[in-house]
Amino acid sequence: MTDPTGTNPLRVKAEKALSDKPNNKRNKANTSSECLKHTDSAILASDIDARKQLHELQVSQIELSLQNSQLLELQQARQEIETMLARYADLYEFAPIGYFTLGRDGALHEVNLTGASLIGLERSKLVGRRFGAFVAPESRPTFNAFLTRVFDRETKQSCEVRLLNAEQRPFYAQIEANADAAEHSCRLVVKDISARKAAEEALQNAYAMLETKVRERTAELTLSNVQLTAKISEQKRTEEEFEHIQHILHQAQRVAHVGSWERDIASGALRWSDELYRIAGHRPQSVAPSMAKALQAIHPQDRSAIYRAVRNAIRHGAKFSRTVRIIRLDGTIRYVRCQGSILCDQNNQPQTVVGSVLDITDFKRTEEALLQSQQTIRRLAAHQEWVKEDERKRIAREIHDELGQNLLALRIDVSMLATRTGHSHPRLNARVQTALEQIDTTIASVRGIINNLRPAVLDLGLPAAIEWQVKQFQRRNNIACALQIDGVDADYELDDNHATALFRILQESLTNISRHAQADKITINLSKDTGKIRMTIADNGIGMQHNCRRKAKSYGLIGIQERINTLHGELIIDSDESHGTTLIIIIPADHSGKTDEEE
Repeated sequence: MTDPTGTNPLRVKAEKALSDKPNNKRNKANTSSECLKHTDSAILASDIDARKQLHELQVSQIELSLQNSQLLELQQARQEIETMLARYADLYEFAPIGYFTLGRDGALHEVNLTGASLIGLERSKLVGRRFGAFVAPESRPTFNAFLTRVFDRETKQSCEVRLLNAEQRPFYAQIEANADAAEHSCRLVVKDISARKAAEEALQNAYAMLETKVRERTAELTLSNVQLTAKISEQKRTEEEFEHIQHILHQAQRVAHVGSWERDIASGALRWSDELYRIAGHRPQSVAPSMAKALQAIHPQDRSAIYRAVRNAIRHGAKFSRTVRIIRLDGTIRYVRCQGSILCDQNNQPQTVVGSVLDITDFKRTEEALLQSQQTIRRLAAHQEWVKEDERKRIAREIHDELGQNLLALRIDVSMLATRTGHSHPRLNARVQTALEQIDTTIASVRGIINNLRPAVLDLGLPAAIEWQVKQFQRRNNIACALQIDGVDADYELDDNHATALFRILQESLTNISRHAQADKITINLSKDTGKIRMTIADNGIGMQHNCRRKAKSYGLIGIQERINTLHGELIIDSDESHGTTLIIIIPADHSGKTDEEE
């Protein structure tokens, strides 16, 4: 490239760059000194030519480097221009308004995608057609005058017309255009203003109504403002109450030592309350909750059970409750009660699992102590029962041996006195006969007392004692009794404890029937099978009420149950208002076994 003066700018820059180099200055100084030293003109001329050629070569290299730099700058500028053109093309094609390029004759030369969409035809079908064909007939004079102004004047022109799309549906459009004199064309910017026109018409229609409604609306707004203020105040109070309730809930959980948790089934997200962290031995919110950490905290022997319980609850949408052990960070083991339920979505599909964890370690220890105390009390009660039976046996034996013998001796003496005074002293004999009758009555009473304390018939075996008791009951209460004893007496050779317990159970059962059952028939069956003795006592009375066994003073059945528990037996009660009550007592027949008292 050369400037108007005929010089090459790159050449000038190269010469300047070369002259600015320190080596070039040093070469010039060396050249001058050598010229003074060498007088040989031929050698001097040759050296000057060589240096000129070297100078020309260096200048050409610098000039070439400058040309390369300019070429790179031009390439970068071209790339930037191409990028800008691409952006412009995108802006042109995807602009929110339509662009149309028209010739003086009104024919379409170019159209962007938005413009084609406004007309409703592809661009290939629009190019070459006249834009006026899409102008509504009533707007064509306006458009033609607008197009004339565009080409006659250099300033931007605008107008509003009614256009028809390809389906002949009208819409309002605002058109702005500038003429391009060089290209003999103009570019139209078309914007769909149908919505604005409709809004303007609606605004005009609404304006008339607005004035009349403004006062009413003002009053409504005033009332709404008052209501909104009240609602805001109420919402604020509700939020304060909610925060207070949350605070109370956290405090209540801490006091009751109850933690809560929530798990989203779909995402697996888990949330623990602060108290649940404390129960597990963590500081609140110290670790991110997860199922892995939850299962890790549960005792290995309890993990599968609680996992199955939660899985079955999710599968069936039911509640679950399980007592498990957890291992805290310090290694201590605590008992907790895990309970939960499933919340379903609007399609009745399981969505969330919510649950609570109650630390029942203290309750568990109390329960164990209570169970131990109950066992102790039961053993003590059994011991007292056996002591009472032994004391009854002892008292009955002493009464029989002492009082019975004395009464018998007294009767013999009085009987002999009655024989001697029968003829000689009639009046004395009458008094003696009266005394003899009183002695017989006293002997009978003593026998009754002895039998009540411990029937001597028990020494003859359990079957004989049961037969005697049934006869005595039937005689005293006038209630029909049917007794059936399977097998022979040898089958029921029980130790004294077992025989006495079964006898007392029968006594207590018959007493309960006479007091409460209102029965007129009793069936008693005694049998032995597979090492067990089975005694059935059935009546045809009114049956037992559902909660009679839980009455505060219902000691009869309690005593029967405790006697059976002492013998490691089983009590079955079948009661119905229409069929009466049946007691089934089953105890081991192995009299070599020990009772709780003997243990």
